[in-house]
Amino acid sequence: MGRWISNNFINSRKMKRLFFTVSIFFFVGCNKLLDIDIPQDRLSKDLVFSSDASVSSASSGLYSTINFNDVYLPYIGLYVDEILPNTSAAEALVYSSSIIPSNNTFVYSLWKKLYAGIYQANVIIENVPDNLLLSDTVRARAEGEARFVRAFQYFHLVNIWGDVPLINSSDIRFGLNAPRTEAKEVYKFILSDLKIAKILLKEQYPGEERARATKWAAIALLARVYLTLGDWSNAELEASSIINSGFFTPLPMASTAFFKGSKETILQIWNQGGFTSLGGALVPSTANTVPTFSITDSLIMSFDTADERRRSWIKDVSIGSKTYRYPYKYRNRTVTSGTNGEYLIIQRASEMYLVRAEATAQLGKMGDAARDINVVRARANVKPMDSILSKEDCLAIIFKERRKEFFVEGWLRFFDLKRTGQIDHVMKKVKPTWTTEAELFPIPLEEIGRNPSLVQNRGYN
Repeated sequence: MGRWISNNFINSRKMKRLFFTVSIFFFVGCNKLLDIDIPQDRLSKDLVFSSDASVSSASSGLYSTINFNDVYLPYIGLYVDEILPNTSAAEALVYSSSIIPSNNTFVYSLWKKLYAGIYQANVIIENVPDNLLLSDTVRARAEGEARFVRAFQYFHLVNIWGDVPLINSSDIRFGLNAPRTEAKEVYKFILSDLKIAKILLKEQYPGEERARATKWAAIALLARVYLTLGDWSNAELEASSIINSGFFTPLPMASTAFFKGSKETILQIWNQGGFTSLGGALVPSTANTVPTFSITDSLIMSFDTADERRRSWIKDVSIGSKTYRYPYKYRNRTVTSGTNGEYLIIQRASEMYLVRAEATAQLGKMGDAARDINVVRARANVKPMDSILSKEDCLAIIFKERRKEFFVEGWLRFFDLKRTGQIDHVMKKVKPTWTTEAELFPIPLEEIGRNPSLVQNRGYN
């Protein structure tokens, strides 16, 4: 027994040193890429990529870069038509007005976070595939995860900023003066990464949690990308792969959809305490505390009276003579164990039903589209739609369903408004300050100052 404790204590210390080494290695590299003046890196790539354990640790670190936490997600909801601020905090008011200055700290931190993930992925992709110190299983998984994360980051970059620097090397010389690459070329790069990831990654999760990318995560992102590009046939094909796999269906009740053990979850971000920082940002600390953000009236009114999403995912609280309605998908503010724990969900199966519905509607298969829409509506206790609809009516219903299904879930609403060409029409009705240029964020002023090859987006200084 004593020997077991001693060996495990030693192994634990080794793993802590390994995790520290990997973390410092990536931190130094990412800051070099962003041209921050720090001491020269003396750590060796040979150490980080010397064993299966070290590479697995490096791969785990990728997921922190796709974690859009309590800071990012509410601001995007404010930026569009999902939530309103009940606070006078300057940053919340900036995003609620949809007028963002190019020196905004949030924009800069988001840019850095996305490119940090790309840098880490590049390092792994360069050092893993031909590394004979690693097992075949770890090599394939590490490269597949890195390509998935790199594609995920670029998908967000190209949708938030348009043309962006396309960096596929960890050599900082490629990043310091990289010009903006046309969006269509970035999309080609995204698709290439995801197709390779789809081959490399296995169907099974490496652990009990759904907190690492699998083949299904790559397929789900492919479906989203194809939908964005208007490639309806491939969007239908990839979404069908998820739905027909049996891993993620039937959809659970709305009240349990965001628990960490939810069957429909394709990918989520692990946390130790069973609660998300997003829950802490959206849920009031006491019954008498005004929530920081409220759901917009237009979103509230879009729900049918019996809609379980309205009942389970939105919470009402009356304080004085006023009633506030706030997002309640993530409910935990403190450590929560057991089945009621929550992880931040990145991908879930209901999106695949609505991706396929939209794709089949665009292809003229209204009956197929109606069946998929009705799967999502049935879970929400909403009456089924008639399959005898025009293409235009069917697409309008899908767009409304997406708004109700995915509110305050990352960037989906913002991206939906843009890809369907509705953003100006919708936003000008709810925000008098909205301008067409606001469909793209400003390139961070700090980056333009460092990189003379970058040109600012139209409408920003």
